[in-house]
Amino acid sequence: MMSYLFHITISGWGSRIFGGIVGSLKGILFVSVLLIPLVTFSPRSSNFIKKSTPFSFETKISEQMTHVISKKMRRNFSFKIKDYKKTWGLHNKPSS
Repeated sequence: MMSYLFHITISGWGSRIFGGIVGSLKGILFVSVLLIPLVTFSPRSSNFIKKSTPFSFETKISEQMTHVISKKMRRNFSFKIKDYKKTWGLHNKPSS
């Protein structure tokens, strides 16, 4: 469909690369959206979230997305995510 919009003939491998990029972006967005209620409604010291590497990278996107949710939920998310950020910062530092 994109090839018709841009009037370009995309070869099979080009279409797959473009599809992979779009699919990756959709996956990142999905995980970011999933992180908001997971953090907001989880217990304060959830090991699942603390030990999750993808969530530590998705935090910036999720924080930007919280502007469309209620203030109460946004405060709860922000309060809990600060604790998780501290934990992720400790895990991301190289060991000496």
